[in-house]
Amino acid sequence: MKYQGVLFLAALTSACDPPGPTTEMHEKDLLTVQRLAVKGNLDAMHDLCYRYKYGRRAVQNYEKALEWCLKAAALGADSSQVLLAEMYYYGQGVPLDYSKAAAWYQAAAFQGHAHALLMLYDIYSEGRGVPQDRELALGYLQRAADAGYQKAIDELAKIQAATHDR
Repeated sequence: MKYQGVLFLAALTSACDPPGPTTEMHEKDLLTVQRLAVKGNLDAMHDLCYRYKYGRRAVQNYEKALEWCLKAAALGADSSQVLLAEMYYYGQGVPLDYSKAAAWYQAAAFQGHAHALLMLYDIYSEGRGVPQDRELALGYLQRAADAGYQKAIDELAKIQAATHDR
């Protein structure tokens, strides 16, 4: 089971589509987005979070990514909550901290963010920063699958097939 978890995590992280900004915002130049973010525009804050985290249309800078991800996440931007959770989950610009990752994934999952639900499946099934709880983990996986998230649907099908083959 441990080996399957490693394979699942590898597939999950390699195929992860990071939650990006709106196309309209992302087409704006960096200075314009910065000005909008400073004025409190939540889409601009998330855009900066994304740009700095991934180095897209800006130089990658985890310190700036953390600043903007924290601001947008605190204001309830679920995609920024996921990006912030990823920073803690992978130790990108911050110390690796599964407990903080779980908390930010929880915040996004509360809003129905399917990728956050899938990551909570991984966190709880493996006990990363939280007590291991496979029943709760499967509940998160089911919710992600019910939301139509293909990665969750595929993982659930693998689990069901493995259970059926026993």
